[in-house]
Amino acid sequence: MVFKAERDGFFILSTIVFIMTLITIFSGLLTAALHLEIRFYSIEGITLGVVLLAIILFIVYLIELVRRNYYVITDCDLKYVFGIYSGSICINSIATIQPAAYPKSGNRPALCIKGISLKYGDGQLVYLAPANQEQLIRELRKRNPQILMV
Repeated sequence: MVFKAERDGFFILSTIVFIMTLITIFSGLLTAALHLEIRFYSIEGITLGVVLLAIILFIVYLIELVRRNYYVITDCDLKYVFGIYSGSICINSIATIQPAAYPKSGNRPALCIKGISLKYGDGQLVYLAPANQEQLIRELRKRNPQILMV
């Protein structure tokens, strides 16, 4: 069963503004290179090419973070996809689920401030923000009735 992730407007707006800033920097560097007639086979040209490529790759990375963000429940695993990152948690290892705010650190494949925190394994935590939290919790507890709600 696939669950869409909730996307907070603040995160989306921040990402769009950051991407626009990167595009502005990209076009400014390219314009300056053309204006100064920097040869792309020189040291300056190669350096500029590497910087421009890094900007393009980072923009693609940010777009993927926003575009690919969902959770999948299988018979025995909870899988999460967050841009280019993915992982899975054995549902039988989940001990507790509790409502949580966006944590400052830790494993947090989510783009929303309000979500749920899962404690699993040896005290590991993961923060998720499914669009339909109640249904995700219901599906997890159906597969592992020993999960506690805190």
